[in-house]
Amino acid sequence: YREALRLQNRLRLGAATLDLRAELGRTRLTVGALRRLQVGEVVELETRTNEPAVVWVGDRPKYLAWPFAAESGPLKLKLAGELPPSQEGRYLDRG
Repeated sequence: YREALRLQNRLRLGAATLDLRAELGRTRLTVGALRRLQVGEVVELETRTNEPAVVWVGDRPKYLAWPFAAESGPLKLKLAGELPPSQEGRYLDRG
């Protein structure tokens, strides 16, 4: 009975959808600086160019990934691995 219930739950969950988003970088701005932003301005991020993006599944940071794009078409991510649980707080604290 237990195995049948487990299989049934897997089948149900397999069709479920989750929000997935990639965070390419972060920074902090004062409200005043945010209000003064204009089109064309460059905002410096705290994230370095050699750091992977953080991929969020729902409201949790779960993976690290490298963004890339072909000459045309949508931006893509190549998963680099799971985000170590010890690093999750680094992203949750600043939500």
